[in-house]
Amino acid sequence: GLTHGQIATRLGISPHTVDTYVKRIRSKLGVGNKAELTRAALLRRPAERPAGDTAGYVREHGAAAAS
Repeated sequence: GLTHGQIATRLGISPHTVDTYVKRIRSKLGVGNKAELTRAALLRRPAERPAGDTAGYVREHGAAAAS
């Protein structure tokens, strides 16, 4: 993974802002540390797509797989 400083540089925001966002996300998910946050992210089920929405499938699998 990336450090908060690396994330901040890539997004063009301050490391403090990244720290704040991560803290808020951890609070909303009820997790206490990075390991728990990672576990919560890995266990999260993808959002269901509306019928006929192939855009996400194409992004994940390529246009050839959608045809």
